[in-house]
Amino acid sequence: MLEDRQRPAVLSRHEFGELLSVARLAAEAGVRTALYWSRRRNQLTVEEKLGPADLVSQADRETEQAIRGVLQERRPDDGWWGEESGHAPGSSGIRWVVDPIDGTTEYLYDRPGWAVSVAAVREDDDRVLTGVVAEPAMRRTTEACLGHGTWSDGRRSRCRSSTDLARALVEEAGGITGDLAGGDTGGRWPAHGDILAANAGLWKQLQARLVNAY
Repeated sequence: MLEDRQRPAVLSRHEFGELLSVARLAAEAGVRTALYWSRRRNQLTVEEKLGPADLVSQADRETEQAIRGVLQERRPDDGWWGEESGHAPGSSGIRWVVDPIDGTTEYLYDRPGWAVSVAAVREDDDRVLTGVVAEPAMRRTTEACLGHGTWSDGRRSRCRSSTDLARALVEEAGGITGDLAGGDTGGRWPAHGDILAANAGLWKQLQARLVNAY
């Protein structure tokens, strides 16, 4: 999720710990709401946003509200960007970026590939400071803090050093993140919105393949 090689943010270890703790609580609140509605899928009204592959439901909106409620209580001065509700300014220099149900189609069809994603971003340069991705159907939670590595259920995640694309499994911790239009973004949110993550030996190969595919 985040790179160990990024330069340190101007935050103390205690402040990083606080952000991570709040991200955990917010993600847990989102998971509870998402699971509540997952047992009541037949009651959900589903709408299309931009097309049949871009769906939204009451579960998405209420999960986002649950996450935002925790963040407003714990970090009232922070900014906000939610997948369903858009942007709200803050005064602290920190903005929370939330996708309440990442993989709505998977969720609605009762498949396991969905997650609740919560991240804190530094507003002046869009550097991701901490994040939590909870995958309830997989019984897995992954979390990271800038400069302190990525952890999944108590185990450190590391990017392997493979350069053979044919034998590679992509997106672990410690690699390069960027978008298809440029190069390494250094952990910042890609300007074009397309996210590509891999180790240094695979990143250029994957970028070329994906650019050609589109």
